[in-house]
Amino acid sequence: MKRNAAFPSTFMAKEDVSNPLLLTIGPVNMEAVNVGDGASEDKPVLHWLEQGQPPLIVNTTNWNVIENLYGDDSDGWHGKQIVAFNDPNVQYAGRMVGGVRVKAPDAGAQAPAAAPVAVPPVEDNPPPQTPPAQEAAPAPQGPDDGGVDILSWDMAISLAGDIHRTKEDLVAHLKGLGNAGYDAQRDTAAVRSWLASQAPGKVDVPEGDIPF
Repeated sequence: MKRNAAFPSTFMAKEDVSNPLLLTIGPVNMEAVNVGDGASEDKPVLHWLEQGQPPLIVNTTNWNVIENLYGDDSDGWHGKQIVAFNDPNVQYAGRMVGGVRVKAPDAGAQAPAAAPVAVPPVEDNPPPQTPPAQEAAPAPQGPDDGGVDILSWDMAISLAGDIHRTKEDLVAHLKGLGNAGYDAQRDTAAVRSWLASQAPGKVDVPEGDIPF
């Protein structure tokens, strides 16, 4: 048993990124973080749009890297991609202990596998069927997805929210295609096509609601 299995952490640790991961930035919030002896401090915590990835406590070094890439306001980082990796040269108390570092996306990092997400069952749910062929091609005019090839369930919901559509609207669309669950590999193209059909030009988005 390794240390991270014996003492699991709520937040991202170096063991989570032993292989560099290409991740998509979600919300960045100030949150109370346990610093030992029953005490806590408010620290910036970065959440990912990829499902199942633990959030990252953003230290000054990693903040500066992301700021240099995407600007000094963390609200503008949403949907941007970054590589998280284990840097063995990180020091603590004069010892090399390793730690999570971030850097600009490169060809050496892999995106985490997207797990299928179940859509809540409904009565008289029709059997699965092949989505219409016209939804197979990605739609060029949907909301900005940050250049991600495969949309996780959380990111699909986030993009729907950007154009004032709810999770329930997206679920209803997938059920209309005959899908009993969301599979990122299978359904990304159909979701993009639906987002484009609902995108600005069809929906009046107030300027104050634009997320960037």
